[in-house]
Amino acid sequence: MKYLMVWLVVLMIAVAVPMAMRKVPPNGLYGFRTPKTLANVQVWYDANEKAGINLIAAGVLALAAWGLLRMTVGMGRANFIGFPVLLVLLTVSFVVSFVQVQKM
Repeated sequence: MKYLMVWLVVLMIAVAVPMAMRKVPPNGLYGFRTPKTLANVQVWYDANEKAGINLIAAGVLALAAWGLLRMTVGMGRANFIGFPVLLVLLTVSFVVSFVQVQKM
């Protein structure tokens, strides 16, 4: 349980890498799905690449923040503060991805 946040971020990055590498074909379950991405295969791959990169960046930033928090305030507080930080970074990642899709 001590490293739950680390495992969540590693899972998030693992899910994002195939998206960033343009390996996820259009589908109804996995990927950055919007009416615009589902309507055009090229937009799907472009949007998923950007969304994957954004998620990886959010994950790396979350791990860095958690590591800094762990060194400064201890494990318990790092986890307590780290989860809201992760949620904010995820939200920023999704908003940036939506803005990028709107420009396509």
